[in-house]
Amino acid sequence: MKSTKTFKIIILLFSVFFNFSVFSQSKKIEGNWLLTQIKTANKVQNPYYFIEYTTDGKMLMRGMPVATWKQDHKSFTLDSRIPDINGQGTIIRHNRKELVIEFPKYTMWLQKFDKTKLAQNKEFTKLLGIWKFQDSISDYYLNLKDDLSFVMLQKGKNMSISTKGEWLLLPQEQKLLLSASLDTLRGMSKLVKVNDRILQLQQNGIVTQAVRYIQNIHLQPLDFTEEDFSEEMDDTNKLPWQDNQQLLRQINSIEKLQYLQYNYSADIESFITKDIVWNCSIDLQENSIHIVISEIVNDKKNQLEIRTKNNMKNRYNHFFPEKNIQLFKVISIDEKITVPAGTYSCTLVEGIDGNTKYKYWMINNKPGIYAKIIEQSKDMFENISYQIIELNKI
Repeated sequence: MKSTKTFKIIILLFSVFFNFSVFSQSKKIEGNWLLTQIKTANKVQNPYYFIEYTTDGKMLMRGMPVATWKQDHKSFTLDSRIPDINGQGTIIRHNRKELVIEFPKYTMWLQKFDKTKLAQNKEFTKLLGIWKFQDSISDYYLNLKDDLSFVMLQKGKNMSISTKGEWLLLPQEQKLLLSASLDTLRGMSKLVKVNDRILQLQQNGIVTQAVRYIQNIHLQPLDFTEEDFSEEMDDTNKLPWQDNQQLLRQINSIEKLQYLQYNYSADIESFITKDIVWNCSIDLQENSIHIVISEIVNDKKNQLEIRTKNNMKNRYNHFFPEKNIQLFKVISIDEKITVPAGTYSCTLVEGIDGNTKYKYWMINNKPGIYAKIIEQSKDMFENISYQIIELNKI
């Protein structure tokens, strides 16, 4: 009799444990999952979508709600305006790592991941930041962020494409996933090597090597406004280049100028560097200067534009060969500045012309040559364009 009661108690405890286990298991569906496979009667796909099942019953993809979800033991229901993911399915496998749900028209496999644990992984930490790699056409800048989002910026000749998406490190499989509409490195890649300087990825038998991109140039916003200037203000006599003939002789004495041009990219939150060459020629009889500006890309020169200025006797641009500024003031007439080409004494000028702000460092004893230029502007959508140019070599 006693053994019968003991048996009943065991059965009762087992029943309670089982119900609690099922209840706990349903709770574990909440969290972050990676949709690794969708199988239909005719097709198998590997979409690699990030899915989050929230505690308040929402299904999120890329942070956007696409459905509501509800679980009742083995039954799993999605309510969505998207027909393909709307309906009731059956949970056929569920554990701490994997979730498999069978719907009438398809079956999907999901893999669980924990953002908190991932952030503690050493290789995950090494991957964070900006990586640069190249092909025969473009430069690529891949910015991997700690919130598992990324930006891929593709820069080519007269072309710039920015793509945003989500990324994930699968430590046990030693794989890196980029989930977005990309032409390059989309999907799963094998993690061949990663350290402080180099990232090597293998996809479809092809190894791509990237180097860590570190830029020491910092954003220096030009915060002055039109109210800081006056149309009556005239600092022309403070400018260092007053003699037209001196300017012509100076530019005639140089063959070319080399500059480093830094363009700020809000997409990757960093500057992108270009090597710029100014090839200068002059006609002293005509008082004209001809400047061809070229960009060095992959050891080749791509012509960007041609600047020509004539009739220097009747000069109206005090800042030739740069753009004239309508409203300006001289901040200093002896501003020491160090750039890659050396240290110079400059006249520092700040000014505004329309929607563009300028900051010029005019080398006092070298008419026509700037040590540094900052140009900042806004377009009609309030997007900021920001550029720094520094003299690299005369």
